[in-house]
Amino acid sequence: MTEPVRREETADQFSEHAAGFASAAAHFSAESLKLIGELASDAHYGLAIDVATGPGFTAFEVAPYCDRVIATDPAEGMLDQVRRIAKERGLNNVEARHAYADALPVDDAAADLVTCRTAPHHFPSIIDFLAEVARAVKPGGTFILADTSAPEDDDLDAWINDMELRRDRTHVRDLKHSEWRGLLAEAGFEQNFEATTRVYMETRDWCARTGVSDTDLEAIIETWRNAPDTAVKEFQISRVDGPEENYSFSWPVFVTRTIKT
Repeated sequence: MTEPVRREETADQFSEHAAGFASAAAHFSAESLKLIGELASDAHYGLAIDVATGPGFTAFEVAPYCDRVIATDPAEGMLDQVRRIAKERGLNNVEARHAYADALPVDDAAADLVTCRTAPHHFPSIIDFLAEVARAVKPGGTFILADTSAPEDDDLDAWINDMELRRDRTHVRDLKHSEWRGLLAEAGFEQNFEATTRVYMETRDWCARTGVSDTDLEAIIETWRNAPDTAVKEFQISRVDGPEENYSFSWPVFVTRTIKT
């Protein structure tokens, strides 16, 4: 499949399921979201860009510290959610714009702050994404990143990425923390903060947000039931009481604040 088709498919899928993401606690109340707000709160920014904003929760979180926030996403359905929720919250400084992560709608060195949360694992090229952020942000500007991440252990890395892809065919890769550090440095960003948070979910709800078929869902449930002990421990997998077999779990999330050198 060529990259342009894949990008369009990804955008179409997220447009179709935008309302589900807008109502998912994993997106509007996650630890990483609160932490991004805290990391942004010690300064004031003229222009901020939130990349692959989804329903816009990261853009809303940093909006109090910015004159203007451009919330970008390639999925029109997500942008509709941004406009709706921004209006409900009275956030007049948030603007929704259609854009891919490697083609942001701003001039060179225009942004004081760039944020991106829970999206890079869908990007075809992290290198192209980071190069575009480096182009868009001013020297000395701030880039705050959060994304689900893979453990350093190769077997657990393979397990989480296999599960992600089975749940969502637009998934590309959850990177290890060590991979993120290297790529950020190569792109010209210097870290001044790093943390690991968790995002807590349940399997059936997690799969419903991407429209997993009943057949594929049952296969995923079976994999959860038979997960190796190392995965059960690392991802905090536990059976949920209820009429249908279901599991709670958590993914690790890499969070970092960097400065463009």
